[in-house]
Amino acid sequence: MLLRSVSFTRVALCGVCAGWIGCAPLTEAPQDETNNPYYKTAKERAETRDYAGAIEAFEKAIQLNPHSVLAHFELALVYEQREFDYAAAIYHYSKVLKLRPTGTPSDLARVRIPVCKQELARSQAMEAIVPTLPLQLDRLKDENERLHRLVETQRVQITAWQNLTLALRTALASNQTYFSSRVPAVPGPAGARVVAPASASDRVVASSGGSRAHAVREGDTLASIARLYRVRLDALTAANPGVNPRRLRVGQSLTIPAP
Repeated sequence: MLLRSVSFTRVALCGVCAGWIGCAPLTEAPQDETNNPYYKTAKERAETRDYAGAIEAFEKAIQLNPHSVLAHFELALVYEQREFDYAAAIYHYSKVLKLRPTGTPSDLARVRIPVCKQELARSQAMEAIVPTLPLQLDRLKDENERLHRLVETQRVQITAWQNLTLALRTALASNQTYFSSRVPAVPGPAGARVVAPASASDRVVASSGGSRAHAVREGDTLASIARLYRVRLDALTAANPGVNPRRLRVGQSLTIPAP
């Protein structure tokens, strides 16, 4: 009789305790992560390649159940393989290891973390280089334009020099033709026929007797004529005994001795 009373008392106390707790069990059974509505939506969006929408849905699934290992893992995969956000992928892979240190998908997360760290280091190195590329391209562009302007300037200068040279040659040829036609023929000694040329280097014409004659031009002296033909001054004077050195006339014919 006493034992029955004790048993009844224990049952009554248990009922009172259950009323305080709200009739809830002391431990909650693990929730099925795949039944999370946001997790399902995220998977559907990932299959249709709506990765931005999948990320948003996975984040909401984690807010609904912060201990969802699958949501963290799937979100890490999207960040790594689709968005190339390796820092975010490392964060969610680390959450997987923290929530479930062993088993699946922790083993896969443990393998992916070093890979993501390598990619993150590589991308950071590229980010340090890439900002300088526009500056280098701008410098190369400016240098290219400067070289083009220099080449164009030189081309214009070369064309101008060519035109000037052609004009000078044309003018020189015209002047030679003009003066040659204006200078009259001058009779020389012993039947020699002398034509006063346009230039000083063309003033000598061979006579029929093998002698040479010189047609005096403005500014000529016996000394300058001797230097021109490389003969001695006394030989030139002796070859022209009737010529007054101080009264040379333009067009006067002088005999040039052999050197």
